[in-house]
Amino acid sequence: MFSDVLPTHWAVKYIQTAWENYIIQGYDDNTFRPENSITYNELQKIIVSALGYTQYAEMQGGYPDGYLTYSEKYNIMNNIDTSDSNAYVTRKDAMQMIYNSLDAPLLVYMQTNYLEDGSITYVYEWRDGEHRQFESLRMRLDEEFS
Repeated sequence: MFSDVLPTHWAVKYIQTAWENYIIQGYDDNTFRPENSITYNELQKIIVSALGYTQYAEMQGGYPDGYLTYSEKYNIMNNIDTSDSNAYVTRKDAMQMIYNSLDAPLLVYMQTNYLEDGSITYVYEWRDGEHRQFESLRMRLDEEFS
């Protein structure tokens, strides 16, 4: 996982779960820096990823711009007054950002099965308040990477 997260660290299970679910990536040097503060940009990335929009944010330019696009789209920064998104986020603002994210639609990917013909069925679930919309996408394995 990360070279600086020891098995005895108090948050190792939380960090591992977030990493396994593609919510966090850590830094290029394979560290997580668990004792460091995080910036507004970093928290926006975490929230957008937790909502399920990582692939879409990456297609919009990746970190930070693609994630900021979805953060803006879903009003994650509402009621946050900062002119420097690289500044460290305050606890107050972190809680406001998390609260704001509760109104954003949650995108869930579920791979449902592999079929004999070499295709995979994916189900996308959009959760928006009480409404759920399911969309199914079936693609052949050889088409997935072309």
